[in-house]
Amino acid sequence: MAVKEISTSELKDMRSNKQGVAVIDVRTEHEFKEGHIENSKNIPMDIIQSKLQEIDWSKKVVFVCRSGARSRIVAQYFSNEGKDVYNLSRGIFEI
Repeated sequence: MAVKEISTSELKDMRSNKQGVAVIDVRTEHEFKEGHIENSKNIPMDIIQSKLQEIDWSKKVVFVCRSGARSRIVAQYFSNEGKDVYNLSRGIFEI
């Protein structure tokens, strides 16, 4: 299954339309503390397997990182597992 790539404007639209979006930031805790998308949840990609219960799968799940590369890897994994997920294609660097 292909990962759905979205732009920052599409993410803003999803969030403003109250569509029930869970934004998961897969960067390290240090990177997250330096700046992140408001109301996003930090679950670093190297421990995400042990934190699956912290993801609200009833919402649209959007994975983000600085450039979109790490989040694409995570999104592809979950997409292959049958989850309907999104990747912020150019990362938060673009915000």
